[in-house]
Amino acid sequence: MAIIPQSELEENNFFHRNFISIVFILLAIFLIAALSWVFYQNQKLQLLENDLSVKIKNLEGTPEFQKSTEYLDLKNKKSEIKKINQGKLPITAVLRLIENATLAQTIFSQFSINLEQRSIDLVGVASSYATLALQIENFEREKIIKSVVVKNPTRNENNTINFNLNFTVK
Repeated sequence: MAIIPQSELEENNFFHRNFISIVFILLAIFLIAALSWVFYQNQKLQLLENDLSVKIKNLEGTPEFQKSTEYLDLKNKKSEIKKINQGKLPITAVLRLIENATLAQTIFSQFSINLEQRSIDLVGVASSYATLALQIENFEREKIIKSVVVKNPTRNENNTINFNLNFTVK
């Protein structure tokens, strides 16, 4: 049995206290950065919503504004942003999820979202049926996804697989 000198114990205790202090400082910095990012994103959404409100008001003064596709598009975008601001659907999380869960051998060419039903529709191409199966499994592993449905998987002239994919977000 070895006896540890007092100076070595004090040195270990000093490093332990400093390590814990550094961890708490880094944690505080991380939390401040995360909260700042959330605040920044919220400000961006508010500015976008205000900008869309101004554009809508400008269009309302023009003849036949209700029939204007630009007016309707702006009104829909404003409605979607308002729902995002109210926390109806974490769209940034959904977009990150799609980006992170998409395999390199899969390409999605179209994306649509239904905020009320919390569903995402994707149109894609996979290099093979096996790749499509792996892509489905990747989405099914995600905790935020309730169900994954694949429609119309067909082999095209390039010998790749075209498909439609739908999933619902919890």
